Amino acid sequence: MGWDDSASGFTLLKDATNSSEVFSGTAASLATGAITAVGTIRSQATGSSAFADLKSDMIYASGGFDLIVGTNNKLHFRTNDTRRMTIAGDGKVGINNQSPTAQADIRGANSVVHGRGQLYLSNTETAAINLGSQISLGGTYDGTNDTFFASIAGRKENATAGDYDGYLQFSTRTNGGNNVERMRIDSNGNVAIGTSFPSGNALKTTFHVNGTSQGAAIRLSHGSNSSLLRYDDTDGLQIGTIASKPLTLETGDTAAITIDTSQNVGIGTDSPARNVSIYQSDSSLAYCNLPIARQPARPLMALK
Repeated sequence: MGWDDSASGFTLLKDATNSSEVFSGTAASLATGAITAVGTIRSQATGSSAFADLKSDMIYASGGFDLIVGTNNKLHFRTNDTRRMTIAGDGKVGINNQSPTAQADIRGANSVVHGRGQLYLSNTETAAINLGSQISLGGTYDGTNDTFFASIAGRKENATAGDYDGYLQFSTRTNGGNNVERMRIDSNGNVAIGTSFPSGNALKTTFHVNGTSQGAAIRLSHGSNSSLLRYDDTDGLQIGTIASKPLTLETGDTAAITIDTSQNVGIGTDSPARNVSIYQSDSSLAYCNLPIARQPARPLMALK
């Protein structure tokens, strides 16, 4: 390595006989473990037009540029003499975390609900309805070829300037199809599945399911047993159980009407003994039996 300090400047050379410049400046001081230069430190390989300049406020590379650390060592970035970002030897990136546990590991103080949290995304276009930010989730689907499978987005709900009503959008994708919205939570907390516009019931928070041509259903399951709330334009509203279980309507967390698996109806009892069994709370009134006559005869009601 050579040194030329002529003309009150300096040039650090690759060696004493090779004039290939490593860096230069107008003044320099050499000390143990440090080189201080006023000007630009330039790195340029012999015979190459590409170079990298290290200045007091930036690093500029005319071509590709690598920051390299030793095997299994970490690369740290600092501001105000505090480590802010770390790239671990296995490629994991930590922000405010020097030992990242995932590909991107962000740590920060707890954020209140009305806050920007530890990660904030925003679009850059002029405000308009349905614009916002999206996180897409994907993976490999054919060998190592990848695509996106689903997304979560927050978007502006209206076209009114200065109005930040927003909705949360959940979308999924079928094979060969586009990413399509499947569920939305609007700015008032109404939830919609199968429609982008949940129809609230007056001022009541609403869960709105809009079905296909086959109708819509909500299924509740426990193990192998299920019950359904269904609606379609042919049969109207249907409420029932799929397994051999009774159907009960409650008030005050107490059974009011029970339909057992034999279609007996109990009012005031969850164990009806006849087609219709009615009991008072003190059981002072015996059941009443309402036999159902076959058509075309008129129904007959008998009380016992």
